[in-house]
Amino acid sequence: MFEHWPKYYRNNLISVNEDGFIGIITGWSKRDFIKERIDECCLGKICVIGQLYSAEGINYVIRNTFLNPKLCHIIVVGLDLTNSIQAFRGFLNGDELKVMQPEIPMSYITEFQNYFINHTSFCKIEELNDIIKSVPSPSSPWIEKPISFLEERIPEASHFPSERAGFRISGQSIPEIWLKALDRVMKFGIVKPTQYGGNQREIVSLVSVIGGVLHDEELPEFLPFTKEDLDRYYPQILTSQKPEEIAYTYGSRLHSHNGINQIDAMVAELKKDSFSRRAYATTWDVQIDTFSEKQPCIVSVQCLIQNSTLYMTTYIRSNDIYAAWPINAFGLKKLQSSIAEKLEITIGDLVMISNSAHIYDKDIIKAESVIKHFKPKLECSEDPRGNFLIQVDDELKKIVVTHITTDGNKLNKFTAQTAREICNQIYPYISDTLHSLYLGRELMRAQIALERGVGYVQDADD
Repeated sequence: MFEHWPKYYRNNLISVNEDGFIGIITGWSKRDFIKERIDECCLGKICVIGQLYSAEGINYVIRNTFLNPKLCHIIVVGLDLTNSIQAFRGFLNGDELKVMQPEIPMSYITEFQNYFINHTSFCKIEELNDIIKSVPSPSSPWIEKPISFLEERIPEASHFPSERAGFRISGQSIPEIWLKALDRVMKFGIVKPTQYGGNQREIVSLVSVIGGVLHDEELPEFLPFTKEDLDRYYPQILTSQKPEEIAYTYGSRLHSHNGINQIDAMVAELKKDSFSRRAYATTWDVQIDTFSEKQPCIVSVQCLIQNSTLYMTTYIRSNDIYAAWPINAFGLKKLQSSIAEKLEITIGDLVMISNSAHIYDKDIIKAESVIKHFKPKLECSEDPRGNFLIQVDDELKKIVVTHITTDGNKLNKFTAQTAREICNQIYPYISDTLHSLYLGRELMRAQIALERGVGYVQDADD
């Protein structure tokens, strides 16, 4: 056995008996919950117990297993909330997984499949002890000696200088904004360790403003989950249902927190006073979460009504931008839609404040690939603060700029002789970086035209 086994995700696994020959995979069920249900007489057979949150985790099951020749049988039990158990079953039957790390040679993957297809048991919790008792002690190790593989290639960390905190992105669709979120963390994320081992790239306080209504009928291929995965996720936010072996769901805290349905209370508050600032819900339980290692990531939700439109803001203390942000966004937008329907009003923006917005090093290459192949080079969007009509008044010898709303109503007029003077007047009315770059270019063209006494037409080719 490798000297410090298990090597991968050691802090997230329960080591039971170093001479044990059975490894238990618990899916999304708490590893402690499963261990508590194993009879004392069976524990001697168990070497390790760990969860499998995603298909990607299969890589680390393989890596740890090749480092322990004694581990000759795997038992899979527990909840399968993200199809990770289904993926493992398919993998043992020869299905190709896109998430496999190229550093693990295919010949060893095949060797793992050929052995463990006959030495893996899938069972229900109530069958667990009987299955453990039925597994005989192996007559020989499953491999002759421990085998290690090259570590997964993680690109050398680099980041650009930026603001220290408070990054803002916006758009009308969740997939579109997710691509921007990946881009910002990859460009500006600071590399630092995680409490799970390995590193992360992190920016502080990513503010994502998601406009429009929810579109979840067809999902683009580049998202890290399917429509079926999303439909299974929705009840974890929209209902109070909580399997016994799960510490909590966001829905159980939002819809039944110490016996209080906070979402119903929010709706009642806003029906009573549409101008209320008290429509607030939290998933944080001080007594449980303050000293827990399994604290909720989505911590709070607040709703406000303006102009018969429902706006929702949520605070996320820790947000895995690659794997969790997009499915969190769909779930929260669905919750916002549900509240708006009960209030019979229009749905407005969803604001997600991701305080620790991070990408784990294991997802860096995948994030780079998604950005490269799917993110548009130009992030065009309409500036919600309005547009500007730029003209040159030859008689006044001034640049004249009219501020108009996105639907064409005039708001204000600015005049000056130079582009810089105009910029100093209009900058509070600009929220989009590309819009400001465009206006700077056009205003400079207007100033040059004024100085040379030639005609100026906005957006005309030079």
